[in-house]
Amino acid sequence: MKNLLLISILFLSINIFSQTAQEWYEKGNGNWALEDYSGAIADYSKAIELDPKFAMAYLYRGYSRARLADYRGAISDITKAAELDPKNKNPDYYYTRGNWKANIKEYSSAIADYTKAIVIDPKYAEAYYNRGFYKIKLNDTDIDGACLDFSKAGELGLAIAYNAIREYCN
Repeated sequence: MKNLLLISILFLSINIFSQTAQEWYEKGNGNWALEDYSGAIADYSKAIELDPKFAMAYLYRGYSRARLADYRGAISDITKAAELDPKNKNPDYYYTRGNWKANIKEYSSAIADYTKAIVIDPKYAEAYYNRGFYKIKLNDTDIDGACLDFSKAGELGLAIAYNAIREYCN
Protein backbone atom coordinates (compact mmCIF):
# COMPACT_ATOMS: atom_id res chain seq x y z
CA MET A 1 0.00 0.00 0.00
CA LYS A 2 2.82 2.38 0.91
CA ASN A 3 4.58 1.65 -2.42
CA LEU A 4 1.36 2.25 -4.35
CA LEU A 5 0.96 5.61 -2.62
CA LEU A 6 4.54 6.59 -3.48
CA ILE A 7 4.02 5.58 -7.11
CA SER A 8 0.80 7.61 -7.24
CA ILE A 9 2.59 10.66 -5.84
CA LEU A 10 5.41 10.19 -8.35
CA PHE A 11 2.91 10.00 -11.22
CA LEU A 12 1.15 13.11 -10.02
CA SER A 13 4.39 15.07 -9.81
CA ILE A 14 5.49 13.83 -13.23
CA ASN A 15 2.09 14.73 -14.70
CA ILE A 16 2.36 18.25 -13.37
CA PHE A 17 6.02 18.90 -14.12
CA SER A 18 6.95 16.54 -16.97
CA GLN A 19 8.83 18.24 -19.70
CA THR A 20 11.56 15.90 -20.89
CA ALA A 21 11.33 12.77 -22.97
CA GLN A 22 13.18 10.86 -20.24
CA GLU A 23 10.58 11.82 -17.65
CA TRP A 24 7.72 10.69 -19.90
CA TYR A 25 9.60 7.46 -20.57
CA GLU A 26 10.00 6.85 -16.83
CA LYS A 27 6.31 7.59 -16.29
CA GLY A 28 5.56 5.03 -19.01
CA ASN A 29 7.69 2.51 -17.15
CA GLY A 30 5.65 3.17 -14.02
CA ASN A 31 2.41 2.57 -15.91
CA TRP A 32 3.93 -0.58 -17.39
CA ALA A 33 4.74 -1.81 -13.87
CA LEU A 34 1.11 -1.18 -12.90
CA GLU A 35 -0.03 -3.06 -16.03
CA ASP A 36 -1.69 0.09 -17.37
CA TYR A 37 -0.53 -0.54 -20.92
CA SER A 38 -2.76 2.11 -22.49
CA GLY A 39 -1.33 4.68 -20.10
CA ALA A 40 2.18 3.46 -20.83
CA ILE A 41 1.59 3.82 -24.59
CA ALA A 42 0.41 7.41 -24.10
CA ASP A 43 3.48 8.23 -22.02
CA TYR A 44 5.95 6.57 -24.39
CA SER A 45 4.24 8.37 -27.28
CA LYS A 46 4.79 11.70 -25.51
CA ALA A 47 8.46 10.79 -24.99
CA ILE A 48 8.75 9.98 -28.70
CA GLU A 49 7.01 13.23 -29.62
CA LEU A 50 9.65 15.10 -27.59
CA ASP A 51 12.55 12.97 -28.84
CA PRO A 52 11.82 11.09 -32.09
CA LYS A 53 15.14 9.20 -31.75
CA PHE A 54 14.36 7.72 -28.32
CA ALA A 55 14.83 4.03 -29.18
CA MET A 56 13.86 2.67 -25.77
CA ALA A 57 10.55 4.56 -25.84
CA TYR A 58 9.71 2.89 -29.16
CA LEU A 59 10.75 -0.49 -27.80
CA TYR A 60 8.64 -0.30 -24.67
CA ARG A 61 5.71 1.24 -26.50
CA GLY A 62 5.94 -1.84 -28.72
CA TYR A 63 5.93 -4.13 -25.70
CA SER A 64 2.89 -2.28 -24.35
CA ARG A 65 1.08 -2.57 -27.67
CA ALA A 66 1.82 -6.30 -27.76
CA ARG A 67 0.29 -6.67 -24.29
CA LEU A 68 -2.89 -5.21 -25.79
CA ALA A 69 -2.62 -7.55 -28.81
CA ASP A 70 -1.80 -4.68 -31.21
CA TYR A 71 0.91 -6.75 -32.87
CA ARG A 72 1.14 -4.63 -36.01
CA GLY A 73 1.75 -1.52 -33.92
CA ALA A 74 4.23 -3.45 -31.79
CA ILE A 75 6.10 -4.65 -34.89
CA SER A 76 6.30 -1.10 -36.21
CA ASP A 77 7.69 0.17 -32.90
CA ILE A 78 10.30 -2.55 -32.44
CA THR A 79 11.40 -2.09 -36.05
CA LYS A 80 11.94 1.63 -35.36
CA ALA A 81 13.80 0.83 -32.12
CA ALA A 82 16.13 -1.52 -34.02
CA GLU A 83 16.74 1.15 -36.69
CA LEU A 84 17.65 3.69 -34.01
CA ASP A 85 19.98 1.33 -32.13
CA PRO A 86 23.42 2.46 -33.33
CA LYS A 87 24.94 -1.00 -32.95
CA ASN A 88 21.81 -2.92 -33.96
CA LYS A 89 23.34 -6.05 -32.46
CA ASN A 90 20.56 -7.02 -30.08
CA PRO A 91 19.08 -10.35 -31.20
CA ASP A 92 16.08 -9.81 -28.91
CA TYR A 93 14.72 -7.18 -31.30
CA TYR A 94 14.42 -9.78 -34.03
CA TYR A 95 13.38 -12.68 -31.83
CA THR A 96 10.60 -10.62 -30.26
CA ARG A 97 9.50 -9.18 -33.59
CA GLY A 98 9.42 -12.72 -34.97
CA ASN A 99 7.13 -13.78 -32.14
CA TRP A 100 4.78 -10.88 -32.82
CA LYS A 101 4.75 -11.65 -36.55
CA ALA A 102 3.93 -15.27 -35.74
CA ASN A 103 0.98 -14.05 -33.66
CA ILE A 104 -0.50 -12.50 -36.80
CA LYS A 105 0.39 -15.56 -38.89
CA GLU A 106 3.21 -13.92 -40.85
CA TYR A 107 5.25 -17.10 -40.51
CA SER A 108 7.73 -16.57 -43.35
CA SER A 109 8.62 -13.14 -42.05
CA ALA A 110 8.86 -14.51 -38.50
CA ILE A 111 11.31 -17.17 -39.72
CA ALA A 112 13.43 -14.42 -41.31
CA ASP A 113 13.52 -12.57 -37.99
CA TYR A 114 14.51 -15.70 -36.07
CA THR A 115 17.27 -16.22 -38.62
CA LYS A 116 18.49 -12.64 -38.07
CA ALA A 117 18.53 -13.25 -34.29
CA ILE A 118 20.58 -16.41 -34.86
CA VAL A 119 23.06 -14.58 -37.11
CA ILE A 120 23.62 -12.05 -34.33
CA ASP A 121 23.73 -14.71 -31.59
CA PRO A 122 24.40 -18.24 -32.86
CA LYS A 123 23.66 -19.60 -29.36
CA TYR A 124 20.06 -18.28 -29.21
CA ALA A 125 18.31 -21.59 -28.51
CA GLU A 126 14.78 -20.17 -28.47
CA ALA A 127 15.28 -18.61 -31.91
CA TYR A 128 16.30 -22.00 -33.35
CA TYR A 129 13.33 -23.66 -31.69
CA ASN A 130 10.81 -21.10 -32.93
CA ARG A 131 12.30 -21.08 -36.41
CA GLY A 132 11.91 -24.84 -36.56
CA PHE A 133 8.37 -24.71 -35.22
CA TYR A 134 7.23 -22.14 -37.79
CA LYS A 135 8.92 -24.05 -40.59
CA ILE A 136 6.66 -26.94 -39.59
CA LYS A 137 3.67 -24.60 -39.23
CA LEU A 138 4.15 -23.46 -42.81
CA ASN A 139 3.99 -27.10 -43.90
CA ASP A 140 7.47 -26.48 -45.18
CA THR A 141 8.92 -29.27 -47.23
CA ASP A 142 12.14 -28.63 -45.33
CA ILE A 143 11.21 -30.83 -42.38
CA ASP A 144 14.87 -31.77 -42.13
CA GLY A 145 15.76 -28.10 -41.65
CA ALA A 146 13.16 -27.77 -38.91
CA CYS A 147 14.50 -30.88 -37.22
CA LEU A 148 18.04 -29.50 -37.40
CA ASP A 149 16.78 -26.32 -35.72
CA PHE A 150 15.14 -28.35 -32.95
CA SER A 151 18.32 -30.37 -32.52
CA LYS A 152 20.46 -27.22 -32.27
CA ALA A 153 18.05 -25.73 -29.73
CA GLY A 154 18.32 -28.90 -27.67
CA GLU A 155 22.12 -28.90 -27.86
CA LEU A 156 22.04 -25.32 -26.59
CA GLY A 157 20.06 -26.42 -23.54
CA LEU A 158 16.43 -25.93 -24.50
CA ALA A 159 14.96 -29.21 -23.25
CA ILE A 160 11.52 -28.77 -24.85
CA ALA A 161 13.22 -28.97 -28.25
CA TYR A 162 13.54 -32.73 -27.74
CA ASN A 163 9.75 -32.97 -27.42
CA ALA A 164 9.46 -31.28 -30.83
CA ILE A 165 11.97 -33.74 -32.27
CA ARG A 166 9.91 -36.66 -30.98
CA GLU A 167 6.70 -35.13 -32.33
CA TYR A 168 7.81 -33.90 -35.74
CA CYS A 169 11.06 -35.60 -36.70
CA ASN A 170 10.44 -39.32 -36.44
